[in-house]
Amino acid sequence: MLEREVYRPYKQQYGELGRAVWGDTNTLTMQHPLSRAIPLLGRLIDMPTLALNGDKDVVLGQFQAFGPAVRLVVAPGHEAAGLLAMAGGQAGNPFAPYYGKGHEQWSRGVSMPLLPLQSRYSLRLVPAAQGGPRRLKST
Repeated sequence: MLEREVYRPYKQQYGELGRAVWGDTNTLTMQHPLSRAIPLLGRLIDMPTLALNGDKDVVLGQFQAFGPAVRLVVAPGHEAAGLLAMAGGQAGNPFAPYYGKGHEQWSRGVSMPLLPLQSRYSLRLVPAAQGGPRRLKST
């Protein structure tokens, strides 16, 4: 019964059990919200499909449409030693130069420092009531 119900359908779909790879079954397809509305954009702005480790019922809880979007390790008072990993990266704008940066590292469980290293840009917001200019200043 077990062979008929489990093994044969699996073998038909994936081939020999000894050659099976969990990541072929457990894949992540991360879509940008715009590509859900306009599917043709998907090839340009969706993250690449990735093979995942883990499962929904284990410590590394990630499975197709379920898993950690952010991994954060930090102890109060020791923020400089903190680590962060974000699925998809920090930029949500598909045309930003940093769009998708960090996604591949996130998939491998590699973290980046929590605190920023050196700033390239700063944005100073001045209330309109003070009549201050609004500009992006390069540092």
